[in-house]
Amino acid sequence: GLRALAENAGYRGDVAVEKVKELPLGQGLDCMTGEYGDMIGRGIADPAKVTVTALQAAASVASLILITNASVSEMVPEED
Repeated sequence: GLRALAENAGYRGDVAVEKVKELPLGQGLDCMTGEYGDMIGRGIADPAKVTVTALQAAASVASLILITNASVSEMVPEED
């Protein structure tokens, strides 16, 4: 979560979590700059992009399942 992201970026995770809890909904830590602010306005969180990516992944998995089901077959032993 946020704690791990902040720590991996070189910030104190516990401080980041407490600060974000105090912020209005939609605001958070920009790990690139260390500044707190509007995540959508900064281009960090994009709800539309998340939805599109999720739908693309779901469609990819669904098509893979369909292809896999179509290519599975039983081997028939040869008659002597």
